[in-house]
Amino acid sequence: MSSYQTDLSRKWAVLSVALLLTACANPLNRHTSQHYADTCFEAEDNGRMQLAEEACTRALRNVEMGNLGDALKSTRMYDLGRIKRQLGKFEEAADLQLESIRIAEVDPAFDDVARARRYAELAMSLAALDRWRDGADWLVKVVPVRSKFDGAEAAFLEEVFARYATRMKRLGAESLARKFSSAISSD
Repeated sequence: MSSYQTDLSRKWAVLSVALLLTACANPLNRHTSQHYADTCFEAEDNGRMQLAEEACTRALRNVEMGNLGDALKSTRMYDLGRIKRQLGKFEEAADLQLESIRIAEVDPAFDDVARARRYAELAMSLAALDRWRDGADWLVKVVPVRSKFDGAEAAFLEEVFARYATRMKRLGAESLARKFSSAISSD
């Protein structure tokens, strides 16, 4: 083999390894993403929402940079969307939740409850944007699985259902108002 062929073979080998490394999930990014996610949750629990937003953003970026898969990307988008909603960044929150839902609806890693969490978060962001009817379309998907929630999540859902029931009644959407009202504290 000539030196030209050897040099070419080495270049192809280096390129192949580089492509394989970039195409595979990176464990360092997984660890770093989890670290930032933990920081996000701790900051949220302590009311440090700006820090939570920054940490959740970094958690999502590490998933993207490390090619860690759509399921984890959806989870990190959901988390960041929750934080953005709490910060009043409703448009950004809705965009993140919609993308998270697109993934969760086709990925078998997500069950009905995981998808319902995303629907409820999106409904709250849309309500804050005064897009109640759009939000109601998502919230009706939560009603069938509402009894699977307990604790703080159940209380959150009851608040969402109550707000939507009131608003749907004002908008003349009596059927939706009744549906949301019946989802409150019904077992």
